Amino acid sequence: MTDSLRGAAARMTPSDFLAFLRQHRLAVLSTVRDGAPQAALVGIAVTDTLEIVFDTVTGSRKYTNILADPRVALVAGWDYGKTLQIEGTADVLADEYLAAF
Repeated sequence: MTDSLRGAAARMTPSDFLAFLRQHRLAVLSTVRDGAPQAALVGIAVTDTLEIVFDTVTGSRKYTNILADPRVALVAGWDYGKTLQIEGTADVLADEYLAAF
């Protein structure tokens, strides 16, 4: 997922961003289909290069939504009133890349 940071997140260092996301294994992913928002709870992993990875099945709404429109928003946190929202685009990864996760 390619991210766009605003507000407090824009002031975070890459190390702060990575540490925050690695404290959270769940996030809410929002997608759009035919102009209607849809949100789903997903498990996440974060690479050292700040790529956020989540899995889904090809029959899910989020998968078909991402294929139709890759723009997404992701919210992680919610513990102690701290959250991080990221907007960007999602890519479907090739199987050989997924083996790392």
